[in-house]
Amino acid sequence: MLAFVSFDLGHDEPAFGKFIEGSSGCTTALQVEHWSLKPPAGGPEWHKLRRDRISRSDLMIVLVGNETSTADNVLEEINLAKLSNVPFFGIYLDQAVPASPLPSGLPGNRTMPWDWLRIPAALDQLMKEGKHHKFR
Repeated sequence: MLAFVSFDLGHDEPAFGKFIEGSSGCTTALQVEHWSLKPPAGGPEWHKLRRDRISRSDLMIVLVGNETSTADNVLEEINLAKLSNVPFFGIYLDQAVPASPLPSGLPGNRTMPWDWLRIPAALDQLMKEGKHHKFR
């Protein structure tokens, strides 16, 4: 499965690198592309490129640090995932705790600790939601 990982570009890029390294040990096959984009000084192509990358993904994982609730790129990426019907959940980074503020649109009950033993179950659940849901 292909995952778009959203994170605070200004504060959590080192944690993103650690997440990528750890993902190789995930028991669920997970492909993570480094698709995060720092916005240029404007231009609609930047917005379209990010939207296209999210919509091509099977799911989105939001890495939640202490500053993520105010990261404009994360807020936009959550909205783009909703518009594209891409399911998502959050993972608290080492310094963040359940009391840390979450970005708007990311429910607390869909945000979990960074635990590679629990993450596969969340990934499997997301593959039954959003654009993957089949009505019977």
